[in-house]
Amino acid sequence: MSEAGQFEEQGNFSRAREAFLAIPRDDDGIPVSYYLRAQGRGLSTLVREYEAAAKDKAARGLVLAAFKDNVEKLQTVLDEALAGGEDGKPDLRAAGVSALSLGQMYYHLERYSDAVKPLKLFTKELEEDKYFRCTGLGYLILSMVRAGQGKEAGVIYADLRSDCAKDPSVATTAYVLSDDADAAGDSRKAAIYLLQFAEHPSARDEMNDLMMVMKIVKVLSDGRLTSEAKRYVEKAKKIGGGASKLGRELLLMEGQIAMSGQDWKTAYNIFQRYVKEYEVKGANYEDPYVCKDLAWATIMLARQIHPKPKPLPLDKLKLAEQYYGHAFFLLHNLLNTRRVPNQKPDPVLVRDYWEIALLLQRVRYSAGKVGDAEAFGEIHKFVNENQGRIRKESELWSQFLKYWELALNKMKAAGQIDDPKKFLTRELR
Repeated sequence: MSEAGQFEEQGNFSRAREAFLAIPRDDDGIPVSYYLRAQGRGLSTLVREYEAAAKDKAARGLVLAAFKDNVEKLQTVLDEALAGGEDGKPDLRAAGVSALSLGQMYYHLERYSDAVKPLKLFTKELEEDKYFRCTGLGYLILSMVRAGQGKEAGVIYADLRSDCAKDPSVATTAYVLSDDADAAGDSRKAAIYLLQFAEHPSARDEMNDLMMVMKIVKVLSDGRLTSEAKRYVEKAKKIGGGASKLGRELLLMEGQIAMSGQDWKTAYNIFQRYVKEYEVKGANYEDPYVCKDLAWATIMLARQIHPKPKPLPLDKLKLAEQYYGHAFFLLHNLLNTRRVPNQKPDPVLVRDYWEIALLLQRVRYSAGKVGDAEAFGEIHKFVNENQGRIRKESELWSQFLKYWELALNKMKAAGQIDDPKKFLTRELR
């Protein structure tokens, strides 16, 4: 056992494995008490060998093949360790190393559901195992997430974080759980997990990586952890220095954080600064979205100053209309420049394009109600000219139709048209 352990520490895994597995079940009829532990440790060297191979695909491929040949052997060792000997007591040390190694093998073979079963032993039967428990729980969480059991994995994560607070597996699993929550659309949970990853001692090196910190800022902002997001913006500034691209991205993130926290004055000022410093001409993918957010911040800031039932001032509505119009124009250009012959345009851009167009009609209608003489005519012109495309390319036709009807009725009342039905035919409805 001692010799095998030395080979293992030296990284000579084949010699270690040979020595561990050579230990007999009994010596001249006397049972060897550590036989099962030796078998478990011997087979576990395959996992160590796989990890040591790092990016050597050929070497890893050979070890993966060995995993397939040995999972049944390891399962037999685990079953026997749990069953116990003549005294009826299970060999928990042998069970611990065997359960962990078996779970790791299945995990690396991408058989995640198979990995869950042996690793679940660490939640109950092997709860007292201080040596393998933290790693076992960590691999259990990773396997459960990959097996589509992210919600249940969160419960195990709470135990891992409680029992193994400083173990690196806490950071690793928090990061994976964050991505899983984000993919499921739970931005709040994603932000909480990622913050726990960022604040874990073992993630110190990652916190010097600018792209990682930028990701943390975005996820925290989306999850409305605004004060924490601001803290990581400052960290990103320190890491990145004065790079112009970084400055633009961080300014954008600061604006989004302010929006997330409903700090409309700060959001308005930041987006105004962005527009002035970076001249939103469509050079950046974010430009139309900055104009959209600036329009919304303009409206919400005006509403704070003029709470309902007061109407919003016409000058602020016209300013918001200008920003929405510019966002629509920029997105129109973006769709054209990204268009590929014989392929449908990017569905996300198309969706955003018509959503911004609808916001433009809404703000025009509000402007018309407080005195903009041309607003209703602009709505009529836009919807009338684009009705075929709207109905074909978006699911927003009923809402466009609503504002078109309202605008036509206002135009009739002002004597600008005589009958809205000339435009709103039965077939159109």
